[in-house]
Amino acid sequence: MNNRGEPACSPFRNQESGIRMRSLAEIAERVCIATGYDIDAIRAKKRDLFRVVARQIFCYYARLEGYSLNEIAFYISIDHVTVHYSSRMIEEKKGFDKIIRHYINKYEAYEQSEASC
Repeated sequence: MNNRGEPACSPFRNQESGIRMRSLAEIAERVCIATGYDIDAIRAKKRDLFRVVARQIFCYYARLEGYSLNEIAFYISIDHVTVHYSSRMIEEKKGFDKIIRHYINKYEAYEQSEASC
């Protein structure tokens, strides 16, 4: 266990360098492009399926970058427990949920197109 209460092999931290590559604003921008929602829609308290998935994907990628539950929660105005649940749901469902897979593919395609520039 690490100081966040996660297993040492958790996928939700930047293990290579410990240095964050992207800001939360950059992650949010990429999620907005992938999902078609703006950041205000992702921060909204509404719980329609596509908006919830967009919020969960943001939490997932922010955790992969090494941000703490509290940092992410503060940025999009949700509870840190919701951030934890959201990132875990994406990790568990990304292989078989079509909506999640579609958004993740768009997010990663955008990242690849940016990297090739």
